[in-house]
Amino acid sequence: MNVLIIPFLLISGYVATISRSTLKERYKKRIILSIVSLIFGIVLEIFSKGDRKFSYFVFGLLPLLYVFYYEILRIIFMPLIGKYPYSPYREKIGSKVLGSGYPKNRKVTFTDYIFGMTLIFLPLVTIILLGILLNHYF
Repeated sequence: MNVLIIPFLLISGYVATISRSTLKERYKKRIILSIVSLIFGIVLEIFSKGDRKFSYFVFGLLPLLYVFYYEILRIIFMPLIGKYPYSPYREKIGSKVLGSGYPKNRKVTFTDYIFGMTLIFLPLVTIILLGILLNHYF
């Protein structure tokens, strides 16, 4: 890999914090960055001369996968939690949610931890499998 992968990783890191805020402005910004990352990955993939095919495309797709999995997991976990799921980083179970846009009395639950772990690992596993399959079959 080369230094051109760094912007994809930075955008992915920012988009991965999608459940820290329910504010629409931040959500829209993350979606726009995800789409820009995908377009940038496709353009770099078209003009790259490396021996590893699809590496830029796969890294460009990662932020969009985070947004996609966030929406799917939010729909799945909302009936379990009864409100918007939250992905805790340092908060303990029963402590106050530190993200913005959540109700003031919202507490971190064990289901929030399951949501957070799933949101972290599911896109990464998808990217690894997609990279292996694309490089093997194409």
